Amino acid sequence: MTTDTSPDLRLLFNPSSVALIGASLDEAKSGGRFLTRLTTTGYQGPVYPVNPKEKELRGLKTYSTVLDISEGVDLAIMAIPAPLVPKAMAECAQKGIKFVIIHTSGFREVGAGDLEAEMIRAARMGGIRIVGPNCMGVFSAEAKLCVMDGNFFDADGTNVAFIGQSGTICDNFLHMGHDRGLGIKQAVSTGNEADLTAMDYLGYFANDPRVKVIASYMEGMVGGRKFMDLAAEVSRRKPIIVWKAGKTQAGARAILSHTGSLAVADRVCDAAFLQSGVTVAHDLEDLCDFTVVFASPYLPRGRRIGILVDTGGGGVAAADACESVGLEVPLYPEATQVKLREFLGGVIPPFSGITNPVDLVSPRYVDYVRLFQGCVEIMAEAVDALMVITFHSLDDPDFFRTVEETRDRVRKPVFVLPAMPARELANMKEYTRKGIPSFPFPHRAAKAILAMSLYAQYREGI
Repeated sequence: MTTDTSPDLRLLFNPSSVALIGASLDEAKSGGRFLTRLTTTGYQGPVYPVNPKEKELRGLKTYSTVLDISEGVDLAIMAIPAPLVPKAMAECAQKGIKFVIIHTSGFREVGAGDLEAEMIRAARMGGIRIVGPNCMGVFSAEAKLCVMDGNFFDADGTNVAFIGQSGTICDNFLHMGHDRGLGIKQAVSTGNEADLTAMDYLGYFANDPRVKVIASYMEGMVGGRKFMDLAAEVSRRKPIIVWKAGKTQAGARAILSHTGSLAVADRVCDAAFLQSGVTVAHDLEDLCDFTVVFASPYLPRGRRIGILVDTGGGGVAAADACESVGLEVPLYPEATQVKLREFLGGVIPPFSGITNPVDLVSPRYVDYVRLFQGCVEIMAEAVDALMVITFHSLDDPDFFRTVEETRDRVRKPVFVLPAMPARELANMKEYTRKGIPSFPFPHRAAKAILAMSLYAQYREGI
């Protein structure tokens, strides 16, 4: 399978109209929560509630079945008991609906494989493509469509796509990604993957030029070798980050009862991912951090890191963090040290380190922005990426602009870490949005930079 043969999912993520089968006013029920989200988050298309017991919900006319809707429907969402799904699916097929999201559980994951097969047969009659069952559905920033818990449509530069087999992980990624400054364009909760699989979504997002980074949480893997071949093809153009769960016997058992998927051996899976250029995450924090790092428009050409700090303790922590994960913190060549010594003369005390890390020791220089710029431009000559830990306020627009301009001049990744991250969370978000990855702690930044350098190495070796 190549991206050229991937299914066209535009109407799934940008439907002109949505039918909600099982709509309700009771928000203790999924049909109630979905109706609230469809009618309050900004979706502009018509919403058709389907509930044979009601005449009106939230001021909208209700319908006994989708067949009673006179207008065309692109997408249907099912929030009804599992035994009712095959009949409702047959009606969707008769109606000519293109995509159906089945939120309902109670299929293969609980041993009801026959019921799932019956549902699939009904869908095939009308050429319907299915998301799920046992899933949360989709998020689309451009359509302002979200039936998950996270209607964050305000991020600039939406260029991240997310594929998650768990609804809870999807919700968390939307929230955490928003808090970190990730512009999430589209996300899908895939559930049991009875029809559309992670491979289909991967191919679709690969073909979207506005998607620059693809992140995923996987439990099972449909397609095995074909998925890896596709991932290798996509990785040539854009990074893929995958958290593959089910690494233990207990985790594998939990997956079987969660989505009915079979876990793949951890070592085999990780090795295949790395061979395909996929960045491997090991938890949700990794997944977000590794996605953040690819906000940078530049990839490092190697593992040499230059560290600039305001106080010595930050430099020690950063150096330890970098070397402990396999990055290099090299001594600067004598020529670079001479330039730094001349530039910093009279500004920092003579005991300050300039060999790497460069320690400014609470500089007395009044123009910190110019000081930062000069140091980074000199340091960048000898390293592949820069890590800056600073007490300077990230809210300073002059500093923000200078970091961005300096990064573009040296054409190397620049990572900004506030020395007091608890005070700078909102500002860190804005840096990441502008392609300046910002992290709260050096050890997390170091892991993410290593992931970025491994991906860069893969791209160079193609």
